[in-house]
Amino acid sequence: HQRISGKLYQTIANYIDGKGGKCEIYAAPFAVFLNNDDMNYIEPDISVICDLSKIDDKGCHGAPDWV
Repeated sequence: HQRISGKLYQTIANYIDGKGGKCEIYAAPFAVFLNNDDMNYIEPDISVICDLSKIDDKGCHGAPDWV
């Protein structure tokens, strides 16, 4: 699982970098808060976030652009 996740992370990163994209990629553990409380969150294996205003020191607030 970790090997596949790592290869997928690198493939996505290479694609975004190659296209000059501004999105950020985060691997678990990385909290994604889907509602307004800071107590319930999920940790997708990989999250791609293009709206960097969603990110703070706790994680991502709102849905990532791609998981």
